[in-house]
Formats: sequence, structure tokens, C-alpha cells
Amino acid sequence: MIRLALRTIRGRAGGFVGAFVALFAASALLTGCGILLQSGLTSGAPPQRYAGAPLVVGADQTLADPNVPSQAFGSRVRVPAGLVATVGAVPGVQSAIGDVAFPVLPARDGKIIDLGRQSVVGHGWTSTQLGPYPLIEGRAPATAEELVLDQGAAELLGLGVGDRLTVGLGGMGRDYRLVGLVAPSSPQPRELGAYVTDDEARRLSGHPDQVDAIGVIPAAGADLAALETALAAAVSADGARVYAGDERGMIEFLDLALARGNLVGIAGSFGGVALMVALFIVAGTLGLQVQQRRRELALLRAIAATPRQVRRLIALESVIIAVLAALLGLLPGVLLSSVLRNAFAAIGVIPADFMITVGPVPMLVAVVLCLGAALVAALASAQRAARIRPIEALGEAAVQSPRLGVPRALIGTLLLAGGLGLSLLPLIIGGDAATGAAAMSVIVLVIAVGLLGPRLVSVAIRLSGRLIRRGAPVGGYLAAANTAANSRRLTSAITPLVLAIAIASVQLFTGTTRMAVAADQARAGLVADVVVSGQAGLSPQLAERIAAEPGAAAVTPVIRSQVIGEYLLPGARDATRRVFGAQGVASTGLAGTVDLDLRSGSTDQLVGDTVALSQTAAEVFGVKVGDRIRLHLADGSPISPSVVAIYGNGLGFGDVTLPRDRLLAHSPYGLDDLILITAAPGALPDLRATLDRLAAAHLGVAVLDRADFTVARHSEFEQQNLGTMILLSAVFGYIAIGVANTLVMSTASRRREFALLRLVGAQPRQVIGMVRVEAAVVIMIAVVLGTAVAVPPLVGVSLGLTERADPIPAVDPLTYLAIIAATAAIAVLSMIIPALRVLRDRPVEAIGGRE
Repeated sequence: MIRLALRTIRGRAGGFVGAFVALFAASALLTGCGILLQSGLTSGAPPQRYAGAPLVVGADQTLADPNVPSQAFGSRVRVPAGLVATVGAVPGVQSAIGDVAFPVLPARDGKIIDLGRQSVVGHGWTSTQLGPYPLIEGRAPATAEELVLDQGAAELLGLGVGDRLTVGLGGMGRDYRLVGLVAPSSPQPRELGAYVTDDEARRLSGHPDQVDAIGVIPAAGADLAALETALAAAVSADGARVYAGDERGMIEFLDLALARGNLVGIAGSFGGVALMVALFIVAGTLGLQVQQRRRELALLRAIAATPRQVRRLIALESVIIAVLAALLGLLPGVLLSSVLRNAFAAIGVIPADFMITVGPVPMLVAVVLCLGAALVAALASAQRAARIRPIEALGEAAVQSPRLGVPRALIGTLLLAGGLGLSLLPLIIGGDAATGAAAMSVIVLVIAVGLLGPRLVSVAIRLSGRLIRRGAPVGGYLAAANTAANSRRLTSAITPLVLAIAIASVQLFTGTTRMAVAADQARAGLVADVVVSGQAGLSPQLAERIAAEPGAAAVTPVIRSQVIGEYLLPGARDATRRVFGAQGVASTGLAGTVDLDLRSGSTDQLVGDTVALSQTAAEVFGVKVGDRIRLHLADGSPISPSVVAIYGNGLGFGDVTLPRDRLLAHSPYGLDDLILITAAPGALPDLRATLDRLAAAHLGVAVLDRADFTVARHSEFEQQNLGTMILLSAVFGYIAIGVANTLVMSTASRRREFALLRLVGAQPRQVIGMVRVEAAVVIMIAVVLGTAVAVPPLVGVSLGLTERADPIPAVDPLTYLAIIAATAAIAVLSMIIPALRVLRDRPVEAIGGRE
């Protein structure tokens, strides 16, 4: 049987090209997504600033979870400064050096200098031993007004020893005198360094009683493995751990942990979509390939081949093609992961130097999935060909019936009902789970259309037959007759187009709907007349100064952050963890600057150990006012605040609102992000002028009115959606390949049909006219069905995001037309070009050729 399968593949290699292309592209797509997912779980970077310290002590920057990948806290988790002495006292340690970091914004003429992608980070002078960063000119800083730069930073800023530099932090500027230069420890440093006295560094870090990490310089001859064990035992009681090797890069570069979390989230969610789409495309392509061999399979049955033998033959053929295609698709998959990595780096989802991890696991998984998909699809497609009688099969080759088998019709109907039920689930229950189910229902609905397709297409053709004949007398008549007689072949062409339109529409417009709802909530909830923002945060003293202005009726400083919430799902024993956007605000005067759309409780009680939740977050936690929840703040601190209010504007302002004083103590540098100001009646012009003067006297501070701030917030929401758009482009590209592949297969298989038309008098232009009309029919039906499939999920998403208030999703007409135009272009080219190629053959030769 294996020999027969190989001979069949060699004898009709052209008939297997379509299946090969579908599996090849599926392997590449799944490998690319798998490599990104693996990189998010395992990738790191070698240390630079800590290269001279073989061991580094620091806190864990992620919240470990045995069931899911660890989640980054979102900010630096520090350790007590007193731990430096503990580490230094461990036998085998020559010196323990505490390191702190803070952003340095160099300024000139009262404005922050734009350094592009480069950034300058400040540290204490003692930490130069960890690089090491040797002094190459000048001397070490001796007073709080002195500064040392690394050579790259000095060259970028055009400074030399003896020059003065203004540095901004929190809007406040301070002048330093450059007294020395150090050499960087790496030829391509991720960060440029600035070094001040240790006391000044602790002050600027905002947390003088804590350090970011502790670099360990071992004593001469010390056993590193034994020293690592001794250090781990000494620091575990303080919640710290020991980093060695490339792990030191994870404690040095905080953005790596955040990038890994982002990559896991994006690649994991879209990997599932890519898998479903790949399975659907592969199944459709193999089904069409088996369908085109009905006469051959019927002939095998006529010469005594049993149904079991036919099934085995098709399965072996599919396995051979799947293994070859999947293996050859691995290298393009690696290249695809590199392209996606570069795209993510370009929009800031991951750092520019984030390295992907190429390992065997994603490749093995891709091959197994492709093999499994091909085998299941081939066996399912072979069932009908193997069951029917040979004479009936030969007769069916001439005219295809749109009638569906009872199991297929029943399964298709159940999936259609189930998909509609999932899409409208937000009408019954609220929360993100229902909204997510509504978005994913598009896959179920597309599968239902694929199963019920012949009947749906037959009905659509009957309804449009008269219009087709009127549009083109000859081509229209031929197209109408052909489509009516071959609804199954037409379904194979239409279904991937429906998939392309529906998937692209739901994924794109789910994002635009979420952005629109968030922007609407931010616009409606912002009561303040003016918003003050800072390029590197705002000093708390600035909010106090603004509040003292006579024209300011209400002033609310705001801190933005994230928290990790823990909650139990019904019937679960282990807690589920999820990241929520958070903000810290002062309860005093809050109603005068922000309208959170309060549903229950009161924000007046938002002080101390309390929290306010959005309606969505409250449903996720399963709590009401008065209950307690468990959170981990961005610096890793666990808290269990009591819920004092539940509000509606979660997308616009964050799902978790905490007292500002509490969040300020756990923020990276003790700075505010925004200050919301409402003017007293008639005082806005004078207050705005005062704020403009105040902003001009501070570094990196801007004053925005309500409209400007809303536009800026919308831009932030768009930036958050870009990562999703990149992976969607890859998935849509694969769908486009699948669509083109299916249509080329379908059109190229009509060689004998076109030859017969020409032998009975049809001109080549009339045949092409028929194909053009058929393409128009295919596109029209696909647009109608694709749009119809996309509407219920999008309505469900809109209902979920607006809490059943608005069923109309935010659909950009130009984007929708672009989806239709791209799909139509693929369909027309994939049908016309193969038809032109087939018409080159002489009709007499083509009519006698094999299928």
C-alpha cells in the first residue's frame, strides 16, 4: 500500500501541489508562533552592568504560578538596603555592592534632549565596580552636585569633563558638573550610564531604604557553586534569590521580563487562532483534493478495492505529503518568527535587542499538528468516497448534488446554533469571558458554513441566477448553469473566502470597538478642564503647588500602574491570576475631576486599605462592596484591600483604583503621572495661563486641555492594539495563501470541462467571461456569508464591552472595504490566471487527458 501511495503521488504530482502548499504554509505559521511563544517563556539576555559580578542577589521580578507562565509584576521589585550587609557577611564574599537605578533626562535650554532610542540611566558610583566601568578621564563624584558619564553618553550629548549638565526628574531640574568619564563594559550597551554619589543615587531612586539588586564579588578562590548555595540560604528570609549566568540579565534589564510576558500573551492567544485557521484550511484543501479524484477512486472500487483499502491509500498519501511539507516549512517558520520579532521591536512591544529562542519543541509540535490535521482531514474526506458504490461514484463525477448527508447537516446546524449562542452570550452573562467567547464564536460559525455550504450556495445561486444571465448573455448563461450543477466545488472556493472576511473583520473590529469604548469612557469620564503630564513623571510637590492656586477648584494627582489579581474560579482549588490596569487617586475632590460612572459604594471612602473596582473586574473577582480581594502591586507587595466602590468606566480609567498615597509608596520613583485640574467658575483662562508658566519652568511638563488629552489617550489605546495587528497580518497572510491555493486547485481541475466547451463552439474569451462571472458570484456569496458570519460575534463583543448598552460595533468602512477588496483581488487572480493557463492547451488533447 505504501508503494501504491508513492506511485500515485509521483504519477499525479500536480494534484497534490495544493495539499502540499497548504501544509507547508501551516507548518511555517505554527512554527513561527511557537518560536515566539517559546521565546516569551525562555529568552533572556546576557548581563552588561553586572558582567563583573558572577552572582547577583535580587527579588523575583515575576509572580510564579505552577499552572501558567510567570507574570511580570510590572515594576522593579526591590530588596531592603540592609540586605547588603547580610550578603557581605557570607563567607566567600569579598564585597557586596548595592545598586539603584533612576532615569536621567538630560536637558538643554530648559527642554529635554531627544536621544531617540537611547536612554541614560543613573546609578551610584560604587556600582561601577560591577561592570566594571573603569575611569578613563577625570575623577569620581565627591559631592551631590557632581556627575560622571560613560563615554558613549558624553559623546552623544557633546560634553567633556568640566561641562555642566541639567538633569530632569519628576519635572524638576538639577544642575550637575561633569567631573569624569568611564568606559562602557560593552561595545553596544543597552543603556548609557550616569553616576553620582551613592547618597545622591539613593535619594533620586525615590526609595532610599531599598536597593534594586546586590552585586557579589567573590573572594579569590571561592567556590561559586557553594557560595551561591550559601547566599540563597542567607537571603531567602528576605524574599530574595540569587541570579547567576545569563539570569543576571533578567534582574538587570527589567524590560525583558515585561517583554516576555507581552510575547507570551500575544503569541499564546493568536497561536490558538492560527491553529484553528490552519486546521480549517488544511481540511478544506485535502477535502477538495479528494473530491477531485472521485472518478479515480470510483475506478479503484470498480476493480475490487475495498472501502478500507481506499481509506488507507488516502491516509498514506496524506501522511507522506504532510511529513514532507511540514519539514520543509520549518525553515520559513524560523524566518517568519524573526520577521515578527523585528515588527514587535519596531513598535516597542519587545526591546530592540530581544533575542528569539529557536529550539526543537516548536518545530516538533508544528510537524505533529500538521500530520494530525492532514490525517484527520484525509480520513474524513475519504469516508464518502469509500462508502458509495462504484457506479454511483462514476455518475456523481458528472453532476454534483447539493444534498447533504444527515450527520453533516445535523452537525452543521448544531454548530450554527452553538456559534450564534456563543456570540450572544454577553446578553446573558457579563464579564470578559463572555466577550471573549463572543469573539471566538466566529470560528464555530465559519465551520458551520463550511458544513452547510453546498445547500447555502445552492440557494444563493438560485436567487442570483436570473441576475447572472442578464449581466452577460453568453458567459452569464454558462456561469449560471455551471454553478448550479457544481455547488460543492463552488463551496470549496467560497468557504476560505468566508473565513478570510469573517476572521479579519472580527479580529480587526473587536480591537477598534474596544478602543472606541475606552476612548468614549475616557472622554465622558474626564470632568477636569486641564491635564498636566510629565515626560518622566511629576513631583508630588507640583500637585500641592497647583492645588494652592486660587483658581483651582479641584486637583487630582494620578498614578498609573498595573496589579496582579488573584481569584478562584467556580470549582477550582488553585487561584487564577490576571493583570489589571490600575490607577492611584486621592479621594478628596475626585468627583470634581473624574466621573467613574459609580454603580455602588462611594469613592469618598477610598483611603487606607481600600480599593474601587470596575464592573468588569468585580465580576471577574466575584465580589461586591464590602468584600476583600487579593492583589499584588507593581513592586510585588501583596495587599488585601476592601472594596468600597464599583464603577463602570473601567476601560477608560483602569479596572482597579487604589488610594494615591498607597500606590505612590510602591511606585518606581515616587512620582505622579498626571494631574487633573478643574477650574473654579470663570477662572479657567487665568488658571491656564498660570499652568503654562509653571510648565515652562519645569522640565518635560506639558499642559493639555480636555480634547488634547482624549486624543492622546486614544493614541495610547491604538499603540496597545498594534501587537495584535502584526500577528493578525501573519494569520491573514496564511488565509490568503489558503484561499489562492484552493481557488487555483478548483479552477485548474476544470481542464476537460473547458476543452469540452471549446469543442462545442465556445470561444476562449467566452470561457474566460464565464470564469469572470463565476468569480463575481463567488465573491458576492463570500461577501454576504462572510459579513453575516462576522456580524453576530461583533454584536456580542460590543454588547459585552458596553455592558449590553450598545450592540453596534465600531466598524471602519474603509478598513472593511479594504478587506473585501483584498479578498476579491485574490479570488479574481486565483481563478482567471489558472483558467488562462488551461486554455493554452489544445481542446482535443485536453479532453483526452487525465483528471
